[in-house]
Amino acid sequence: MSEQSWWWILLAFEVVGIAGQWIVGSGRWWGWLIVLGHSIPWVVVAVLFERWGAAAMAPLWWAVNGANAYRWKRLGR
Repeated sequence: MSEQSWWWILLAFEVVGIAGQWIVGSGRWWGWLIVLGHSIPWVVVAVLFERWGAAAMAPLWWAVNGANAYRWKRLGR
């Protein structure tokens, strides 16, 4: 698959991430899990095309989104 095709796939996953943010804005804790999961394809693309900056950012996003999901779940949101 071409690099261009992967970027279109990433765009689709960004729409998923935006939907997750919308769900978070509605006060549902599990929206954070959608936001967290939408970044997985970024790691795949980063490794395939040696975009190491993108690969380095993913664990940071996972930590923040995972922590937010945990806090929101604990607060009963």
